[in-house]
Order: sequence, then structure tokens, then C-alpha cells
Amino acid sequence: LEIDDFHRVLRHIGYSCFKKQKIEFTKDELLKLIAESKKFCIGLSFKESDFLMDILKTVPLFTQDGNYYRWSHKSLQEYFAAQFIYLDSKIKQNDILLRIFNHPSLEKFINVLDLYYDMDYRSFRNTILYSLLDDFVSYIASCYNDLSDSIGIELIKIRKELTFLNECYFFYAKESKENDPLDGNKLSIMIDKCEKEYSLDESRFSGVLVSPRMTNRLYAIHYQDPKNSIINLIHNKRNNIVKITEQNEKKQDTITIKHPINKEYNLYKLTDSKTDFFNSDENFKDVNELIAITKLFPLSLDYETSVNLLSEIKESIQEESESDFLTDGI
Repeated sequence: LEIDDFHRVLRHIGYSCFKKQKIEFTKDELLKLIAESKKFCIGLSFKESDFLMDILKTVPLFTQDGNYYRWSHKSLQEYFAAQFIYLDSKIKQNDILLRIFNHPSLEKFINVLDLYYDMDYRSFRNTILYSLLDDFVSYIASCYNDLSDSIGIELIKIRKELTFLNECYFFYAKESKENDPLDGNKLSIMIDKCEKEYSLDESRFSGVLVSPRMTNRLYAIHYQDPKNSIINLIHNKRNNIVKITEQNEKKQDTITIKHPINKEYNLYKLTDSKTDFFNSDENFKDVNELIAITKLFPLSLDYETSVNLLSEIKESIQEESESDFLTDGI
């Protein structure tokens, strides 16, 4: 095969493996994958066994270990999968990207999206980024709108940014040892309790231990939506819609949250209700500080920048749909 044709087949194989989330195969399984890719790549003629020898010997993208064959490195499979979405998926491209974006195990696919971001930022922006920002702006508009005016617009905006894709659960615990806020075992117990009481995926919970001088011994656990991995990806690309949440440990000693949680290890889920005592005038700012300090990944979307970018994307999509550039003069 010519190098371009060879690449076409590999792209399909890479995408097939990506969908299966599998990098190791028996010989029969791999030959079947090659045959399926050959069928997809109309116009190519070759023997599946010859192609197998090529990817083992000529261009060693696969390695053999006994009766099993595997990609030499998972990043190779992810690269060809991203290339397939970019070059071969045609009218299904947006649908594929959105299915990945909404997948409950999005983190497993984040390396492919990372590669795709660099290959085709336009499509990434018009699907993944658009969906994320649209969700964010909708969230901002839908929550914490019933609070006291005396809290202040800025503090409420900060709370909305901190809690987007991030549910917060509080609990009270007495000091177990001097200068020991909460041993790791107890934190694990509380995360397990969150998972059981709210039927959520335990792996998405996170908690960061704080100073034992924290007033009233209040702790926070965060349940992070898988789409947080998109925010992290965008941050790594130096996109200015993402900002680093200030995590000043010195502020721990100034937090004075008053709460009625007296029984140890009782869970309390933060809400946006005006009657929630964590949303009172006297507590609101300090609760923001507690959330910021205990977030495992100190990143959040910036509201003003996100609104502006979402508007730009919408305008760009509209202009593209109305443009006759591709057909004018033909």
C-alpha cells in the first residue's frame, strides 16, 4: 500500500480500537479488524495477513506477546483514532464529538480530544467548547438567583463558577489528634458514605484535608462531573476562559462558618436555596472560601470571558451556515 492508503486503514483500526477501549487482541481478532477496515476503505486491495506483517515488522506499530497482539503504545491508537474523526467521519463528525463529550466515562477519551483539539480546533470549538460553554451559561442563569441582595453580585457569581460541574457535600468532625484535621481513613469513609447515600460514582469524589484550626471543624467533599476533564484540557491549551481558583491556605484560619451540624459524619449536600444556612449572609463568603480551598483541581470557567466566547462561536457558526464560499464560482 501507498503510505496514504496505509494511513487510511490504520485510522479506521485506531478508531475501532478506541470505540472498544481495547489495545490488545488475538490474531483472529486483529485480522478481523483489518478486514473491517479494508471494507471501509473502498478501493484498496491487499491481504489482511500482509497488512498484519507490515504493522508488526515493516512499521512496528503493534507488538506480539505470545498469542496476543497489542499497540506498541496506547498514544498511537489514540492518535489514529483522532485522525479518523478528523479526516474520515464526514457528516458523523459532530455527532461523534458530542457523544464523547456526553459520555459518562469521558476521562477515558480525553487524550483523543486533546489530540483532536490540535488537529481541528474549529470543529472542537463548534461542538465540544460550544456545548461546555452553553451548559455553563445555562447553569449560571438557573441557580443561586433567590438569595439576599446583601450578599453581593460578585460573591454569588464566584459561587456559581465554583459549583459548576462540582457538587459539594459538607460534614462535621471533631479533631482526632492534635494538629491532625482528619485522617485519610476517615476521609475515605466519608467519600464511601457519599457514594452510598446519593448513588454516585465513588471515583468522582475528591476531598482535600484542611487545617485543624478550621472553625467549627467543617469539611467539604466534592463530586466532580467528568466534564471537568474538558476544563482541564482547555486550561492546558492556555485558553483564557479557564482561571485558577485562588487557594490561599492562610485563609483557612479566618473562615468562621456557623452551622447546625452537630453530629459527626452526617452528610449535608449544598443547595442553592435561600433557606440553606450555608447561603446565609454571614456564611456565604466563608463557604466560598471553603469550597475553593478543598477543590482538588483549582480550575473554573470565567463567566464574562465564557459569555463573550460563546457569543463569538454562535456568530461564527451562523456566518458559516450562511456563507456561499464553498460553492461560489463553481
